Amino acid sequence: MKSLFIIRFSLFPYFTALLILFFCTSTLKVNAQFLPTAVKPDNTLIQSLTEKVEEHGWLYMKDDALLLEGELFSLYKTNMGLSGDDEMVITETSEDDYGYTHVRYQQYYKNIPVQYGDYTEHLNNCKICPWENCRAT
Repeated sequence: MKSLFIIRFSLFPYFTALLILFFCTSTLKVNAQFLPTAVKPDNTLIQSLTEKVEEHGWLYMKDDALLLEGELFSLYKTNMGLSGDDEMVITETSEDDYGYTHVRYQQYYKNIPVQYGDYTEHLNNCKICPWENCRAT
């Protein structure tokens, strides 16, 4: 009876490691399939405002979009994947040598900061700049 207990006890770390590995891989599969609302191909409103959309969240606005600072998160809140409990708070504003203003936002859900819930608007003359005018600096 004593040897049976030793065998079961010695397998416990392996079973635990296998269980952890299972949960980690299943979580990775779920995260790999996640696509933000703003970049989904069936989001026709955002598609109509953009020239180009990248799956990682980059939205390149059309010349005629004429969006002002913060309007993406106020006028198009649902289309950006935000609920009534979400709030985008400005955390930083800066201007580069080319005259572009960069406004960084942090997403909060019920006053709790959302990890990786940050977004940056690049503005030219108070408008979100079109994609051909937004060059990496």
